[in-house]
Amino acid sequence: MNRRGDDGRIVYQLKPNLYVMLIAESGLGKGLPIAIAKECASKVHGIRVISGRNSIEGIIKEMSSAYSVNGGPPITDARAFIVSGEFSNLMVGNPQALTILTEWYDTHFMGEWKNTLKNSPVEKLKNVNVTLFGASSPEHFAETVPEVNIRGGFIGRTLMVFEEKRHKTNPLVVINEPEDEVANQIVDDDLLYHLNDISQIKGRFKWTKLGADIFIPWYVDWRNKDFQDKTGSVHRMTDNVLKVAMCLSLSRKLDLTLDDTDIEEAIGACLNLTINTKRMTATGKHPLAGVTKQVLDYLYRAPEYSLTRMKILQRGYGEFDSCDLDRIEQNLVERGALKVGKKDGKTTYTLTEAMVKSYKSLTEG
Repeated sequence: MNRRGDDGRIVYQLKPNLYVMLIAESGLGKGLPIAIAKECASKVHGIRVISGRNSIEGIIKEMSSAYSVNGGPPITDARAFIVSGEFSNLMVGNPQALTILTEWYDTHFMGEWKNTLKNSPVEKLKNVNVTLFGASSPEHFAETVPEVNIRGGFIGRTLMVFEEKRHKTNPLVVINEPEDEVANQIVDDDLLYHLNDISQIKGRFKWTKLGADIFIPWYVDWRNKDFQDKTGSVHRMTDNVLKVAMCLSLSRKLDLTLDDTDIEEAIGACLNLTINTKRMTATGKHPLAGVTKQVLDYLYRAPEYSLTRMKILQRGYGEFDSCDLDRIEQNLVERGALKVGKKDGKTTYTLTEAMVKSYKSLTEG
């Protein structure tokens, strides 16, 4: 899609590549969508799939080499789908990996990307177009993405899908299952046919009048708001909405148009995901900042914003102990964020009204 300036000239071409991260505790089912996405991409012509345990140097080498998918014509440019069930395994050995990924995201500013290091051959990437789909637990994510990359733009370019419980319970039991069904096929053939059709499309997206009538006033209103956001997510919201809208449009039709349904759904989805980004990055540099956030999360999600001290220690087992909780309690009480009481002989913690309001403003503003 072309973005034009006031004089009508093309400022840049926005491509529908996305960075998406699934964040959830271990065992909540992050692996299945990763496996489905990997299988889909592996069976579609025209994209190299990079998965498993990698270094950024290995990824650069693979993207700079010609690549053929399923006997199709060789891919000579730097298009890639990077997918990993554990993001911390994907980026190993180089603290600059996330900085490089941040640069790759902005395809509209990049014609050719060079990797020039001393005592190493020059590697050139042409027409970089990278889509990233990863998953991680909150703990591994915090270890993998340091504060410099939270503020440096990587998080602002990544759509964060954060879940705390399973969306659906399914025992996956089928009585009298047909024996001739293909084993280990988790992707429907109709979906693969549609994805192959998408892979053959060339051209630019065009606006429908209904789509433009939704996007323009929302864009103007959004740009005129004063946001305080250390990640940059809200400032990149407009481009993220257009990228998601293009993907939604392709999922429904192949005429390269953006209509009102595409724009409305993209705005709703991206706004919801900014809340997840704030929740995942609302930490500071103090050693107890992370676990303080955990305690606040527990209380914010609890009925009437209240839990017993015992419940909090049980939920935080392995993350913090009673001495840590004493320090957290003192800090929050002195900040006017926490009230300490007694109920049935047990110590209780309750968020103050001011803290509930502040927390809502931080995570849902």
